Amino acid sequence: MKNNFEQRVQVTLKALKNPPGKWGTPSWTWNGTASASAKFVCSNDKSHVKTVKATITSKTTKATCTTDGKTVYTATVTLNGKTYTDTKTVTITKTGHKFSAWKTTAFDTDKNTSTQTRTCSACNKTESRTIENAIQRLAGATRYGTAKAVLTNENREGLRKLLDFRFKRHPRYNLDSKRLKLIENQIRKRAKLLLEN
Repeated sequence: MKNNFEQRVQVTLKALKNPPGKWGTPSWTWNGTASASAKFVCSNDKSHVKTVKATITSKTTKATCTTDGKTVYTATVTLNGKTYTDTKTVTITKTGHKFSAWKTTAFDTDKNTSTQTRTCSACNKTESRTIENAIQRLAGATRYGTAKAVLTNENREGLRKLLDFRFKRHPRYNLDSKRLKLIENQIRKRAKLLLEN
């Protein structure tokens, strides 16, 4: 019967003849994003190959209206107490804004324009634009054209006086000065339009 020393010697000799696998960096194979595996090749014996199925985890960053998002999939395997990982990234295309219909929010009677706004339901971004009021412009042109056609010389004299129109301020009772100035400007503007050829 072999003693303990002889047994230890034989175990050592066997280990020297058949050293344990020395695994390098694995090559990875992905099946879409559902599964992956790592293939290890022993540097001591190229015919010694191990394929280990990976555990998959994922982390998603959501896309926004203006920025792409992504999902990062991480494959993890463990061999001989050492952990190896590989990642795969899938881009999520930005969504683009989801704007509401244009809504009129303000009028400018001096410029005959309207301000319109719309808002994105996803990120609350607001856009605005200024448009010309074509219907009002047409109605105004028709109205002024009709008035010009029937103007008398006396009417024209009266309109010329309005080109520099100013309200006479009362010592105590007056509208707000800004409002009075706005009305004065409107009167001058309309008098000028009627006097134009």
